[in-house]
Amino acid sequence: MKKLQKREKILLVVLLVIVIAVVPFVLLIYPVMQDNAEKERSLAELEASRFEMETQLSVKPTLESALAELKQQYEENGALIPPVMKNYDIHYMVSDICNRAGVTLDSLSIGEYEAVETAGAAEDGQDGEQAQTAFLSHAALQFTVAGNFDQTMNVLEQLYELPYTVVTEFYIDLANPDQPSATSIQLELYAAAQPGDAALDAAAEQAQQEALDAAGAA
Repeated sequence: MKKLQKREKILLVVLLVIVIAVVPFVLLIYPVMQDNAEKERSLAELEASRFEMETQLSVKPTLESALAELKQQYEENGALIPPVMKNYDIHYMVSDICNRAGVTLDSLSIGEYEAVETAGAAEDGQDGEQAQTAFLSHAALQFTVAGNFDQTMNVLEQLYELPYTVVTEFYIDLANPDQPSATSIQLELYAAAQPGDAALDAAAEQAQQEALDAAGAA
């Protein structure tokens, strides 16, 4: 058997040291490190879930208050203003008013319902700007009736009595109040949102997100 030289002995010792140091790391320490890293990831996920749950719990009173406000506004609007009407229902309503007044309905134009725009609140930094409300929408109506002055005024009085219509413009020919004449009337027909409407759902989601954002910022 060949005797090992000094240099070879040194290399052998270094190799044994490397094996002794690396093998336990590969077999024991590295798996433990991997397991610990996985636990740290799980802990981070649990912490994120806990924070989200705490945030949702913290905004629960705010959401309940917003829901109560939405319900109150809906009840107040719903008591006076009907939901969105179909075109044939609008036509029937206008025809019924004209029949009661004794005038003839010559033409009727019905626009699409659109969200009502209101002035932005000053405290929100939106003074003078326009914002849409999810609770009210309106449609523009324009129609022409034929009748004398008293009959036409009766039509206008009936429209003024309805809480969900606003006469924006009208023209009556006053050449001879006793003779039938064509009168043009323009009005806004308002409608209140109903549970399940997309506008209300979007408003609720926005209120929830704003509450969550406020809680996260705090």
